[in-house]
Amino acid sequence: MDGFRWTLKEEGNSCLNLYFASWTLNSKGKVFGAMVGVFLLAVLAEGISKIRHNLSLRARDVSTPLSERRKIAIFQTLLHGLHAFIGYTVMLATMTFSLELLCCVIFGLTTGYFVFGGESYSHVSTNPCCAFLEDEALERTFTSERAAENTRASISSVPSEAGNCCSSEVRTDTNSSQEFSADQA
Repeated sequence: MDGFRWTLKEEGNSCLNLYFASWTLNSKGKVFGAMVGVFLLAVLAEGISKIRHNLSLRARDVSTPLSERRKIAIFQTLLHGLHAFIGYTVMLATMTFSLELLCCVIFGLTTGYFVFGGESYSHVSTNPCCAFLEDEALERTFTSERAAENTRASISSVPSEAGNCCSSEVRTDTNSSQEFSADQA
């Protein structure tokens, strides 16, 4: 391998195979067909991210009945497998070292992100190897926010007294008669 190259410049000389030995891209028409297919696969990967995000929100909604949550879990599992398959398929297209296909992957992912409003939702990675990291990060953030809310709620329920360390009231030290707040103590 000589690294990335322009496949269209090698008209008739290209022995580039896309996915299968029988899919040899040895003409401009085949290369353009492959470019369209890879582009659409990349857009589809982003669409699946959006669907998975929406299903995740429905599954986490407390008002969603348990039977529906189970159906969602099964569907999410199937979508996860499909997302992984498409992600690896797109990755394999990139590994052909064809600059045209690489550009179609990037353009397809970018277009899909824009079309499906990727900036407005918690993006599920198109990298199937690392997608679980985003879920873990979201869960940690959600758990941390809940813990912080619970801590604030328990602190605010403590009666405010002059000697209480959690009090934010100004109190007077009887020995030096200086005022200071509990936050400075």
